[in-house]
Amino acid sequence: MTCCLVLTTMGVMAQKWEGLADTPQMGWSTWNKFQGNISEDIIKGIADAMVESGLRDAGYVYINIDDCWHGKRDADGFIQTDPVRFPHGMKAVADYVHKKGLKLGIYSDAGTATCAGMPGSLGHEYQDAVQYARWGVDYLKYDWCNTTNVNPQGAYQLISDALRAAGRPILLSMCEWGNSKPWRWARDVGHSWRTTPDIWCDFDSLRVFPGYTQFGVMQCIELNDTLRQYAGRGHWNDPDMLEVGNGMTENEDRAHFTMWCMMASPLILGNDVRSMSEATRNIIMNREMIAVDQDALGIQGLHYCDRDGLQFWFKPLAGGDWAFTILNPTRQDITFELNWQDFNLTDREVSGLSTAFDTKVYQVYNLWTHKLEGKTSLKNKADRKLTVKARDVISYRLKATEVSLLQNVQAYKSMSLNGDWHYIVDVQEEGYYDYRMNPTRWGFFQNAKPQRPEDLIEYDFDKSPTMHIPSDWNTQDGQLFFYEGTVWFKTSFQAAPMQDCRTLLYFGAVNYDCHVYVNSTHVGHHIGGFTPFNYDVSDLLKEGENTIIVKVDNKRHAEDVPTQIFDWWNYGGITRDVKLVKLPKTYIEDYTLNMVGGSPTGTKAKKQKLSFTAQLNRQEAGHKVTVSIPELKLQHQLITDADGKVRSTFNVQRSALQLWSPDSPKRYRVDISVEDDSFASTITDSIGFRTIETRGKEILLNGKPIFLKGISIHNEKPNGGGRANSVEDARTLLSWAKELGCNFVRLAHYPHHEEMVREAERMGILVWSEIPVYWTIAWNNPKTFDNAKAQLTDMIRRDHNRANVIIWSIANETPHSKERDAFLSRLAQYARSLDNTRLISMAMEVTSASNYVNRLNDNMNQYVDVVSFNQYIGWYRDVNDAPKMRWEIPYDKPVIISEFGGGARYGLHGDKNQRWTEEFQENLYIENLAMIDKIEGLAGTTPWILKDFRSPRRVLPGVQDYYNRKGLVSDKGEKKKAFYVLKEWYESK
Repeated sequence: MTCCLVLTTMGVMAQKWEGLADTPQMGWSTWNKFQGNISEDIIKGIADAMVESGLRDAGYVYINIDDCWHGKRDADGFIQTDPVRFPHGMKAVADYVHKKGLKLGIYSDAGTATCAGMPGSLGHEYQDAVQYARWGVDYLKYDWCNTTNVNPQGAYQLISDALRAAGRPILLSMCEWGNSKPWRWARDVGHSWRTTPDIWCDFDSLRVFPGYTQFGVMQCIELNDTLRQYAGRGHWNDPDMLEVGNGMTENEDRAHFTMWCMMASPLILGNDVRSMSEATRNIIMNREMIAVDQDALGIQGLHYCDRDGLQFWFKPLAGGDWAFTILNPTRQDITFELNWQDFNLTDREVSGLSTAFDTKVYQVYNLWTHKLEGKTSLKNKADRKLTVKARDVISYRLKATEVSLLQNVQAYKSMSLNGDWHYIVDVQEEGYYDYRMNPTRWGFFQNAKPQRPEDLIEYDFDKSPTMHIPSDWNTQDGQLFFYEGTVWFKTSFQAAPMQDCRTLLYFGAVNYDCHVYVNSTHVGHHIGGFTPFNYDVSDLLKEGENTIIVKVDNKRHAEDVPTQIFDWWNYGGITRDVKLVKLPKTYIEDYTLNMVGGSPTGTKAKKQKLSFTAQLNRQEAGHKVTVSIPELKLQHQLITDADGKVRSTFNVQRSALQLWSPDSPKRYRVDISVEDDSFASTITDSIGFRTIETRGKEILLNGKPIFLKGISIHNEKPNGGGRANSVEDARTLLSWAKELGCNFVRLAHYPHHEEMVREAERMGILVWSEIPVYWTIAWNNPKTFDNAKAQLTDMIRRDHNRANVIIWSIANETPHSKERDAFLSRLAQYARSLDNTRLISMAMEVTSASNYVNRLNDNMNQYVDVVSFNQYIGWYRDVNDAPKMRWEIPYDKPVIISEFGGGARYGLHGDKNQRWTEEFQENLYIENLAMIDKIEGLAGTTPWILKDFRSPRRVLPGVQDYYNRKGLVSDKGEKKKAFYVLKEWYESK
């Protein structure tokens, strides 16, 4: 009689460690290249190479030591490392790996011995888990050799419980080869499970040995692609490690890597990364392909169909995008004609999402050439002829319809969607995820209604409370004052499809992460809380009632911009205007009109050149674009090139051109029209002309030195807290600045609403505008940089025709490091490439030295036009030190003191040395102004700050009460004594 050994745990079974594999794990393993020939030196060398090559920063963070690291067990049964291969022990290896910003993985087996004959974990599960935790292990690959009469469910549950009990989060990679169908039972046990036998370095053949078989790439794909419904966030199908760089052709390697990304598979490299070829590097470092694998939706790709020898795969992505891959598994090139309408599909098995090629247009982006290849077509026609090389792929990201930001949205006819929207607070995001944290097809965005008495629908927008939009939920609902999380908003409106025009859905800003649905169809995903965005919803509108539902999430994350901590209130909600904008089919997407050249003074030229560029929404040649400035008697007609662009310069009489300045904020009416075959449309803007430049330590406006008499402002309502979002809000705040004597404002620490900039332009106030790269940004995270870059793009795109904007700021108070310098220098260069007619700056920090000497020493000095820094003498150190201070700014560039100041509660009076009194703040300003007056090259100041603003970091009862009290005006609009000190100083400048 044979006895079957079943392993179980006593009592309540523990869960695996959560949050370790929300996206498929990425790293490197010893086995495919080195097998048992491993050592401590090899692991350290690989760790060095992972960092130096950029693989770590691309996401490959695990270094996994596979079989043959083992020594013997000690007298108590604890496993030891091989003393020859690992003379310093596994803890030393883990420490080395961790210092490199990497994580360490290790290998064991559920049986009596590993596949290479080393000690297995059977009977020592809890001891081994404790030992791994002591060593600092982060990942366990758990194999399945020598397991006669062992029950797999019990064995893997046992090691999962042991890892949990050991107290260190360790990712569990189950390597049971799919024999017991672990996808059916292991989602709460491990983070991934093998679905196939071992892979070997071949594209489509088996390698048979006594007792086991190795699979080629295609065999692994065939087994894995039928299991997609079992994969998701935190639990992944694993078709084994990557063989890229180990001997297949470049085409085969590219196809192999692409398909692993399409299948949301763990990406565990198996090549020697110390000496890989450029071709291998380009494949495994393709970050856009990696992004498909690491997509937040966590949905495994769908093998949709086979045709003409080709396989067609789709993968739904966050934000309404799709990955689309055409795989040629044959040994010959195949050419075919692509008709998008052949691929109208709904992923009913997993996501419920549809490609909707018949109603929705996507940008087509090639993930291997890194180029846009036009758009999908709504027509049933052959869109393009493609040739897929033998054993290769063509892979696209189909980008959802967040179209390029519309310049001057006010110029077009629109319907406001502001008003009362229904809202649902969704603390656990049950309206988006199921209880396993997988996106659900039955989410709140369906706006479902019971059709039968027995129907279970546990939400109802129409019975939920309403909130006025635009606004922030923190000040609109007392229960949400501190809330950070998800709130859903819904509105309805009457509309009808229009055949002769396009309709954009425009949001001025939503904080911070939002998904937008029109009539239950997902139209896009936007990240970033302070800039506008728009979607083309022309094909989604229907006759009669239409609905818009927006999922808004303002949770903070370390990789966001701004990052996890910041000194202002994290207002959540749809915080700026929402509108439907009516556009002709061919419209002007963006345009720029400005002066050419430097200062107009001191020249005898009678003509002044103006530069004009415009971009249509369609890349078509032959459209007529006319620009006219009636007051200057200027009119020019231009013809678009093949990219849908026009570019030209033209002359105006210099004597007739009145320049914009704070004293005379002159703007000209500009009409721009575009014609297509059916009709012409015209938009109008008001544009001022001026120059801004530097000369040594001077800032020159229209060729003349100007002292920037400024103040910093937060985008909060003037009376009380809450996000400012109206012309009236802007006018009140800017009127206080004008009363203060300002000709300049720093709109901190993020792009303010558009009317703030436009109203400042009307009032003759210069503007510093910045993005929220603030404090401890995740400098090494590529997605963080892309986020900052996108916000910079949108800020410049929105306001680049506003004459009063003279400084683009890329950061505030960022700690020095090589990584920070690389991040910010790229941003500065990018900003200059978008707009070289303005100055670049950032708020730096001062390095204190002995003997009251403060020296500015920042590597970013070479990338900025204006040197700006924050200092808080009198607030974070004794105000009596101010007269003793000396400042050294060793750069021949203008200097702006971008912040100084101190807090006071309005109406609180006392001695000038008593903190929080108005007299304390008044004296601080007196001493600071006397001090900074002596700074060489001082070209302006923007003290901190015009008005008290809300901040969760300011908790002192009776004084702060969650307000930063450094304002010269109270949260109720009352002017403090320091207001008049600064006003008097500005009058003297």
